[in-house]
Amino acid sequence: MLYNNKYANCSDSELIQLFKEKNDNAFVGILYQRYGHLVLGLSLKYLKNKEDAQDAVVQIFTRLIDDLKKYQVDYFKSWLFVYSKNFCLMA
Repeated sequence: MLYNNKYANCSDSELIQLFKEKNDNAFVGILYQRYGHLVLGLSLKYLKNKEDAQDAVVQIFTRLIDDLKKYQVDYFKSWLFVYSKNFCLMA
């Protein structure tokens, strides 16, 4: 909650940069709060099962913790869409 109030107006790019600098998963948590419902909807579309879709969302955001450190992401929302779609297609 403390992070949400302080960083609520930060852009996605700023949150990713802060995550990389501070190595604090709470910044990914803020991104989850912003986009988790969209990833769930996408996962439901591909996986056709609520429980599998919910598990996919958790796995996707867990993997983001490592992958955001590896990749330069300029447009997070569109990158997350493709990242999530690929995850579901591989499932």
